[in-house]
Amino acid sequence: MYLYLTLRLLVSAPLINYSQNKRGKIYNCETGRSPCSEISLPEPNHAVNMSLGLSMAKQQSDQSNQKQSKIVVCGPTIPRNCETITTYNGMCFQLRETLSPIGEGQPPKLEDCPISGTDIVFLIDGSGSVSDDDFRRMKEFMIKLIKQFQGRNTLFAVMQYSSVFEIHMDFNDYKTRGSSWESLINGISQQKRWTHTPTAIRKVVRELFVPSSGSRPKAVKVLVVITDGQTAGDSTPISVVVREAEDKDIIRYAIGVQHKY
Repeated sequence: MYLYLTLRLLVSAPLINYSQNKRGKIYNCETGRSPCSEISLPEPNHAVNMSLGLSMAKQQSDQSNQKQSKIVVCGPTIPRNCETITTYNGMCFQLRETLSPIGEGQPPKLEDCPISGTDIVFLIDGSGSVSDDDFRRMKEFMIKLIKQFQGRNTLFAVMQYSSVFEIHMDFNDYKTRGSSWESLINGISQQKRWTHTPTAIRKVVRELFVPSSGSRPKAVKVLVVITDGQTAGDSTPISVVVREAEDKDIIRYAIGVQHKY
């Protein structure tokens, strides 16, 4: 590709590979002079195989009644390896009419990887007010939901609470367990103590939705609380823990189970 400029040509070779991961060069070709001279641009390290010069344009603007022009040189094929996909980004550089770069020392940045996958925590009420049948139904519900989401880039974690708190499976465990997660859930024994729901939510926010437990920074975060709603003896304000969850962009769902006297 080339652009006609005053007494010169701006010529690009977007498909030329000049190192292991660099592609594309541009040249200043002045009329009556040979050879053309390469134009050096402040390419950042992440400008990998961008096909520099695949797109070029000359822009004009009026500033203080004086016409000014600049040239835009782009490379649209920079790959970025995200967790499950590879995205392709573009990068453009501005040149003065003299073909010197504008904005040296501030190379363009790539867009962040898109949100990747979903991390779901089941927080199950194991207090004494939940019947044995309802506790069994909780486990059946978790197993069915996990099976429906398998293969959809979704990770799961399980915590049981009453007045004590037990992480049965974090996201790292789920990734390494293979199919044995089902037998783990089936084997959960009910604690049968008091119901400290707000404190349990806080523990999920602080101990499960964190990288050390396998939670992914760019994943959608979902908390599913399964409870009979009979909170008792917990001094932690629910409004405070809800704010903590909102600060981490955690989507919350509450599922009620029948309370039997």
